Amino acid sequence: MKPKTANDLEICIRLREDFGRGFELLYDNYYESIYFFLLNLSSDAQLSFDLTQDVFVKAYKKEIFDGDRIKPWLFKVALNEFYMNRRSYFSSIRNLIRNIYKFMDDGKDPASEALERQIGKEEKSELRKRLKELGDDDRAILTLKYYDSFSYEEISETLGIEIGTVMSRLSRAREKLRRLMKNDGS
Repeated sequence: MKPKTANDLEICIRLREDFGRGFELLYDNYYESIYFFLLNLSSDAQLSFDLTQDVFVKAYKKEIFDGDRIKPWLFKVALNEFYMNRRSYFSSIRNLIRNIYKFMDDGKDPASEALERQIGKEEKSELRKRLKELGDDDRAILTLKYYDSFSYEEISETLGIEIGTVMSRLSRAREKLRRLMKNDGS
């Protein structure tokens, strides 16, 4: 991933001074993070790409951001886009058709396999497999905390829940994942 070039406050200042350049900075700063967050949730590279574009279209239309709250807002929009897509009947049909080869090839996803070869670590492959077995909410909270390094406050704002709820859900999600990983090794 590219290193971050600016913090949210700097991006807000740039957006006010020159929206076009400010939006470029926002996009450069968060595109990969949003894309990989959605990829971790969906396990579908094309869907993640499409949803990421939708997130940045909404960000472009928003035009005005609150000081240092850009990151949680973007991830909240990304999560909402993921859930809306998940609920869509037509999306289910489209994903079934797009991924029909998964059912004919022992469930192997060529895009995921290429990524795994590139990374070259079986642990990540196993972890990804186990993450897919968790529910969407558990996968989202674990991804925000451990992949995107969100603080409890940022997770709370992104998911729209209290910090205490974040901590308890995170604890339960970790335990579910731990059990899944342990059961596989038996």
